[in-house]
Amino acid sequence: MNAHKIKALVRLVVSAIVAVVAIMLFITIINTNISVNQQHSGNPTVVIKEVVLREDVQSINLNWYIGGIEVIPSDGNELRIVEKTYVNMDTNKSFEVSNNNGELTIQSRNKAYFNFMNWMVEPSFLQIYLPKDMSLNQLQVNAISGTYEISQLTLDSLEVNMTSGTLNLDTIEAQVLDLTLLSGNVNIRQGKYETSNIMMTSGDLKYDAITDRFMGDLISGKMNLRFLQRPSAFDLQVTSGSVSVDVMTTEAFSIALNKTSGSFTSNLNIEEDIYHYLSGGPQYNIDMVSGSINFRSNSE
Repeated sequence: MNAHKIKALVRLVVSAIVAVVAIMLFITIINTNISVNQQHSGNPTVVIKEVVLREDVQSINLNWYIGGIEVIPSDGNELRIVEKTYVNMDTNKSFEVSNNNGELTIQSRNKAYFNFMNWMVEPSFLQIYLPKDMSLNQLQVNAISGTYEISQLTLDSLEVNMTSGTLNLDTIEAQVLDLTLLSGNVNIRQGKYETSNIMMTSGDLKYDAITDRFMGDLISGKMNLRFLQRPSAFDLQVTSGSVSVDVMTTEAFSIALNKTSGSFTSNLNIEEDIYHYLSGGPQYNIDMVSGSINFRSNSE
């Protein structure tokens, strides 16, 4: 058995373990955190807590369970944090905030404990009004479920760990994007990232951004990737699932493909097991165990 097949077998075993962990996490979510009251409609209007910060903030760490977060660019010079709900909620469940030498942590307390037969929890929604001239080093989001909207930010590092829900990143410029997705839907639009590291167990990713270095690992699910410029580095590992890649460029690159099974289609030329677009340029690496990949290059 060659090294590539051994690697493929290892990835299949690891993916099975990850699937078991995912199921356990899903059961935990049902038992403790998740639920959206389907009777609600429109935007929440009940304010349960509001905090205004005037001190220096260099990084933000957000931990949220159910409902969602919206980061809103503001013309003001104060950072304002507002938590809203659809109905009155116990203020003991409102968020906690701490600022340790410029490292701001916002922690949701809106979750249930040990209530398997009564797992409905009213969602709460956080709005963060962030001054446009505020320079952040890092934004970290740890999300269980809900809808998360982040737009018009320039920062060094953006890290998102999401169990489920919907994530929209719009017009973000970051040196590093780290995304870990267990399940859910992610839309990344009109951004610019020096390096993107994306790990997906399952879910649906739509990625449309200028990216210099892209590293992706898909266990299952769907990736739809569109690059407005040719990345200088591209590394993709696929255990299963579906991937579509479109690179808009007139510059050369090639692809080294290691495939155990599945389908790989491309409009590139193949020569000696290497796929080429023009001649020269960086060599991309794709390692697939199963699934399907469609890789296309377009000059316009």
